[in-house]
Amino acid sequence: MITVIFKHKGAGDSIVGLPQELLLRHPLQSRWALWYLKADRNKEWEDCLKMVSLFDTVEDFWALYNHIQTASGLNWGSDYYLFKEVC
Repeated sequence: MITVIFKHKGAGDSIVGLPQELLLRHPLQSRWALWYLKADRNKEWEDCLKMVSLFDTVEDFWALYNHIQTASGLNWGSDYYLFKEVC
């Protein structure tokens, strides 16, 4: 069991015991980058491409996936790109 202390604005601290399994990280073999392309015909392709996040664990991937806009919810012509980091 690992003890975690949560700090709250304007309130006391909360102390919670978490099973160690919840804090384990599962590394990926490579680091990955998620990029977003916002369609704009008046700009060069490279100028429309913005990095959203880098991740290198399964947990970080799912945290990102669960908090980004779904692909079906993107504006027409906009895309996500997933690139593997090359060393």
